[in-house]
Amino acid sequence: MCVAIDTAYAAYNDFKNHYQLVNTAKSWSNALAHCRNLGLELAPITSEAERQGVMSRISKTQSTYTGVRCRKAGVAHDWSYDGSKYVKSTGPNKNPNWCGGEPNGNCSGEQCMHIYSSGCWNDIACKNPYPFICGMGICKRE
Repeated sequence: MCVAIDTAYAAYNDFKNHYQLVNTAKSWSNALAHCRNLGLELAPITSEAERQGVMSRISKTQSTYTGVRCRKAGVAHDWSYDGSKYVKSTGPNKNPNWCGGEPNGNCSGEQCMHIYSSGCWNDIACKNPYPFICGMGICKRE
């Protein structure tokens, strides 16, 4: 779910979203279904403000799923929240939030992303159970 807002409003509110931590460990697909049952999505991370919003809900010892995943098996740079906003995983524009050496699964067997309590990102098998963050994405109006 994405809520369109005016650019001025977004700047005023620093792109903050509403996030809900679910401490029950589930696979990525079951976590997504849980969030959608609440009328939300797995938390999007398309900006630093969204990353900070997610981090504000994670405990110091917790790793959680987010809504970012690899969209095409075998294409290591194709990580996205919604299929249009990409999280670079290779090259000079690689997102700095990936943990050192990550993502290392080349989207084969590790197609989901979770975030460590330290804030860095890791690719992981989607069947692994983790707590997760539900959130409502904010779409910036052009």
